Parts: sequence; C-alpha cells; structure tokens
Amino acid sequence: MARCARCCLRNSIRIVNLVMLLCGAGMIIYSLWLQKKWDESIAEFPRSSSPLKPWFIYTFLGVGIIVCLSTIGGYIITNCISNSTLCLVSFLLISFIMTRRRKEPLKFSRLRHFQGLFNH
Repeated sequence: MARCARCCLRNSIRIVNLVMLLCGAGMIIYSLWLQKKWDESIAEFPRSSSPLKPWFIYTFLGVGIIVCLSTIGGYIITNCISNSTLCLVSFLLISFIMTRRRKEPLKFSRLRHFQGLFNH
C-alpha cells in the first residue's frame, strides 16, 4: 500500500512537471511570436520618434524561461531522490502552503455586524 502511494505521488509530480513544462514552452513560443509582431508593427513608424519598449513581452519570455528551468529541475529531483525524501518534501510543501493560508486575515468578521448595535 505504501509503495502504491509513493508511486502515485511520484507519477503525479511528473504529470504536474510535464504540464508546467508545456505551459513554459507555450509562454516562450507566444512571447517570441509577440516579439515578431511587435517588430513588424514598429517598422511602420518613423525612425525619428523613440519607440516604446515591449516590457511585457520580455517579462513574459523571462517567466517562460524560469518555468521551463524549474520544471527541468523538478524532473531531476523526482528521478534522483529517494522515496522518503520525496514524501518529506511534499509534506513540507503542503504544510507551508497551509500555514500561509492560515496567516491571512479573515475578510469578514462576525463582530462587524454587531458594532452598530453598541455604538449609539
């Protein structure tokens, strides 16, 4: 049973890494296409005016490269580490996410409804 859980955890991490790698590659391809379209459209303007910088395209390209590199690192980690280390890292990641969510303040307070009753 424990072997099945470890295998399922490892395969699910591989699937998530594959999806993230495809998203990162898509971001890179889309940003390169945007850069091509930007260059084609900026060529129509006169040279005397200073053209705008396509910061969004460069940011999108940088995020795509970072996503691809992190997923490649994820593939290396899932293939090289032992099962116990994989479970420990998954547990720490889940506990970090859960504690981060608990530290956020609640948006609605029940006492807010009663403040009007006591303030005259």
